This record gives sequence, C-alpha cells and structure tokens, in this order.
Amino acid sequence: MSRYIYVLSLLMLSSMLAQAQSTEVFTPRELDKSFYVTWGYNRSFYRPSDIHFKGEDFDFTLYDVEADDDPEEFDAKVYLNPLKFTIPQFNFRLGYYIKENLSISMGWDHMKYIITVPQTVDIDGYIDPSLSDEYGGEYFNEPLALRQNFVRYEHSDGLNYVRFGIEKHAPFIGKRSNKFKIDVLMSASAGYMLPWTDFRFLDVRYRNKPHLSGWAVSGMIAPRLRWKNTFFVQWQAQYGYIRMGDILLQDHLESRASQSIWFNETSISLGANLPIYWRRNSKTSE
Repeated sequence: MSRYIYVLSLLMLSSMLAQAQSTEVFTPRELDKSFYVTWGYNRSFYRPSDIHFKGEDFDFTLYDVEADDDPEEFDAKVYLNPLKFTIPQFNFRLGYYIKENLSISMGWDHMKYIITVPQTVDIDGYIDPSLSDEYGGEYFNEPLALRQNFVRYEHSDGLNYVRFGIEKHAPFIGKRSNKFKIDVLMSASAGYMLPWTDFRFLDVRYRNKPHLSGWAVSGMIAPRLRWKNTFFVQWQAQYGYIRMGDILLQDHLESRASQSIWFNETSISLGANLPIYWRRNSKTSE
C-alpha cells in the first residue's frame, strides 16, 4: 500500500511542478487591428499662386503671388502647454491598421499662409474709385507693388487641411524580433480645406470665421523609427494641391476670394501604437 501511495505522491508532485513552470503570457498582435495616434509640428512652402478677389465694388486678380508660412518660435510655455500647443503649425492623426502593412487615417494639418509684403505682382480687373483714390480704377495685366495699405491676405489662424488617407507600410531596417525598426510609410490623402482667413483691404481689417472653402489632395512619404511596436518618431514630406473657390473675405458681405495652391510640407511627429486586440499564448518551460 505504501508503494502505491509513494507513486501517487510522485505523480501529484510532478503535476504540481509542471503547473508551476507553465506561465501564461499575453502579447499584442504585431500591428493589425490596432490604432495609432501622432502629434507633431510642420513647416510649409508654397508655389506662387493666382488669387481672385471679388466683392460689391471690386473684382480683380493678382498673379503669381508669393507667400510664406508663419512658424512659431519655440517657447516651452507654448509648445508644452496643453492650452496653447495648437497655436504653432501642427499635425494630428488618428490611424487604424487594417493589417500590419496597411492602415487608414484621418487628421488635421494646421498650416499657415501669409502673402509676402512687399512684392510686385501683375493685376487685372477693377476697383471702384469711391473705395480709394490711390488704388481705384481699371487694371490690364499691369505691375503693382503690394503694400500693407492695399491688401494683406493671410490664412494665419490656419490653412487647415482636414484629410483622410490610406497608407502602405514597408519594412526598411530591422527584424521582427528587434526592439527598434525603421519602416517607410507611403500614403495618398484627400480632404477639405477649412481656412481661417485674416483679410486687410484698403486699410480695413476683417477677421473671418473658419469656413469650408474647397478641397485638396496630397501624397506623402515618411520614414518611421519604431520602438517595440509601441512608440515611434517619424519625419514626413508631403506634396499636394489645394483648390479653394469660396474663401471668406468680408464675413458680413458677399465678397469672396479663390485660389489654387501647390504646397510642400515637412513635419516631425511623435506617435504611439494602441493595440486593442490581444492573443493568449501558453509557454511551458522545458
């Protein structure tokens, strides 16, 4: 009897040791069926653009107008302040991995656009002489020196590009087991323009409201350095075309501007992958 008890005790002890050595671990799927979020800051560059201004007493076009962006100088009280960090030119995106190498995303590129003053451009059209002794009259594709007292036109509260994109992720450096990996993200986007326009005309300033003014399309490439499929930093270059046909000028009047813009945008963003599905693996020590 004691022999059977001894054997039974050994079997029970072996079973207990096996259970003690067996651990259950929960690991995230690589990237598929997960979200990601990014936040960063940009610089934007614009090709010269024709701008058409039309109102009750004026209808004229300025040709090949040069413009710049308006980056905020770094100040920790602005860039690191949750109440102010939307003041600089920023980029925000929320994405979802359909599968590990393919994602969709939506977000907001907050660029800024300010025409360069002074500069000389060609003008065509008319301005009612009752508006200005200096600038009133008809113009026939003739040069004009832009000054502050004539036109000051800027989307300085935001040349806002709300875009939706589809993105391809291509591995570049790093194996699946590496802590650090580099991917190259390529995307195509389309969306709508929501500029917030500040317009000064003949020494009168008009602060308009954000207004749905047109659409845009763009393509982007972005190297992304990932750490453990969790956090990442990326640098991106985006090239696109903007068409705005209904830009508010004097928000209490039926005056509008229209323009097309080719733009380049570069930005640096920090991001994080947010897995929502987990799988359960059983790993037993030998």
